[in-house]
Amino acid sequence: MNLLYGRLIDSEDDVEFKKHIPVLSPVNGKVLPLNNYPQKLFTQRMFGEGVALELSGYQVVAPFDCIIEQLYPTSEQLRIKSAQGIRMQIQLGQNPEIMMGNGFKHYAKTGDSIAAGEPILDFNLRKMKDTLNSPLAAITILNSDRLSGIRPHYRQVRSSEDVLMDLYI
Repeated sequence: MNLLYGRLIDSEDDVEFKKHIPVLSPVNGKVLPLNNYPQKLFTQRMFGEGVALELSGYQVVAPFDCIIEQLYPTSEQLRIKSAQGIRMQIQLGQNPEIMMGNGFKHYAKTGDSIAAGEPILDFNLRKMKDTLNSPLAAITILNSDRLSGIRPHYRQVRSSEDVLMDLYI
């Protein structure tokens, strides 16, 4: 069993921490447990702990002030890093590389500094649903092993308005 499973905490759990970081949702959608994402690399926490999202929007925005560490040319995956050192990965759909970037529009590129709430990319949700095995997104904290805990908020969220998860350092 992977040690990262122990990072998730329930709302009733007490967790000792030095710093609390609320992370706003980068996309609109319904938050689900990461185990709902249909790819073993994510359910086995190879990309860290996090959540799955049933997408309902069309745009990915910066959930916090960040630097774009990696934005694939085919747009299916991006990695960002906050000033506090939080590294987040956003995976749009299962095997979206088959879309070859079709249906995506970039507003940023690797190396750019982006303020919280600014758009990073648009995606065509209808095209994703028609083309991909699963249009679910996976949002993970790549360095979640450095956290005391992660508290996901399983509900409908709006990008840059609602808290997706609370991180405890």
